[in-house]
Amino acid sequence: MPLNLDFNVVIFVLVIFLLFLFVMALKERGLLLFKIILKTALGALIIFGINFIGQRFNIVIPLNIWTSACVGILGIPGILVLALMKWAIF
Repeated sequence: MPLNLDFNVVIFVLVIFLLFLFVMALKERGLLLFKIILKTALGALIIFGINFIGQRFNIVIPLNIWTSACVGILGIPGILVLALMKWAIF
């Protein structure tokens, strides 16, 4: 007898599990790598948002692993450093 699972239920359970891991990563020091990966992903989302809005003003920051990590770990100073580097080089 095949197991009938609703795809939405599986996605919901996975999201809850990832949120649980995220909360545990913020509490535990042993999950430092997980924190860095989450911050890098958040940095990528921030750069994507800046590029989406900045296209009107001709402000585009390259989106790669290094710029994402810079923004994710440093935050607003990381964004400013990347913008200044972009302005100084180009």
